[in-house]
Amino acid sequence: MTDIPQSGDRRQNPRLRALFDQAYELIAPFYDSGQTWGGRPLNGLAFHTLRDRMPELSEEEAHIVVIALARAFEERRR
Repeated sequence: MTDIPQSGDRRQNPRLRALFDQAYELIAPFYDSGQTWGGRPLNGLAFHTLRDRMPELSEEEAHIVVIALARAFEERRR
């Protein structure tokens, strides 16, 4: 298990942190509650859109970003 800094900030990849806001704007529409596919969120489409628009991200990095963005979107909606 990794140590969590005193600040509570667990993010450790400055490159992904720098892309976060741009990626959020790009895939936020996929997390709109009015945008579903059979009642399911559009995570897969968000992932593929992110990979298409940010090809410099590895598959693992894109997955990490999509999960973080989904969490951020939920937090911002509260």
